[in-house]
Amino acid sequence: MLRNFLIICLCCSGCQSVYNFTDPDGPAWRETSNAVVNERDPETIRVISYNVQYSKKINEAILELQTYPNLMNADVIMLQEMDTLGVHQIAVALNLSSVYYPAATHGKDHSYFGNAILSKWPIIDSHKIVLPHLSMFGRQRIGVAATVQIGSHKVQLVNVHFETMTMKRRKRVDQLKEIISFVQLTYSDGPLLVAGDFNSFFPKDRKRFSALMAEAGIDWASQDIKYTARALGGLIKPTLDLIFVRELDVKEVGVERKTKASDHLPVFVELGF
Repeated sequence: MLRNFLIICLCCSGCQSVYNFTDPDGPAWRETSNAVVNERDPETIRVISYNVQYSKKINEAILELQTYPNLMNADVIMLQEMDTLGVHQIAVALNLSSVYYPAATHGKDHSYFGNAILSKWPIIDSHKIVLPHLSMFGRQRIGVAATVQIGSHKVQLVNVHFETMTMKRRKRVDQLKEIISFVQLTYSDGPLLVAGDFNSFFPKDRKRFSALMAEAGIDWASQDIKYTARALGGLIKPTLDLIFVRELDVKEVGVERKTKASDHLPVFVELGF
């Protein structure tokens, strides 16, 4: 019943025609910051995953990332539901390098809709992972992958945004399998972090996702987090945003619950090598 009710709400919100970017090579936007980083290995790194709802409140998101202790001075920020301008504004404000791939357009103004990885460390490669199955509105979803040089360590990152629960679980599982296939082919060993908006609304989603990741040797780092988003004015608090790691030690993981720039909450993790 709850699933059907939420699907009706999403459908009633309206939908405009979309254009999907199906080329795995682009379009892409890359910016390099002029930040000077310590070449020595840091003891820990901090990574944030944040779905900034349709890039609507970028100034508010920047202020949160600059002032909230759990979010400040992050080594890597992984953003979902971004457009080109929003990525640029956050990267410039925080003096971070960035790579951004749109998955599709959305809305009346056909704004870009995609994922970005921002880093204070050099980004040495990047990839777009086109995910199978379109939404009920015909929109494509993607993952964005990048390798970041952190001191002597190459850390591989995958930023995902799966379809909502309007798509059947088996199809969203297929989207995760595409991510795992990419990791096994391209990032087969070394430190790895997979994070983002998994749209894992139901416990069965998270159970299935975590089981598949465990089979691939990737551990669920954020399994103790209770909720990461607010829906229907806060009446529903689902756990949509997840973090998985390989060959990294989890020192701290949590959610910043005071933010207001999005219906999602930023998830953060501190990791050691």
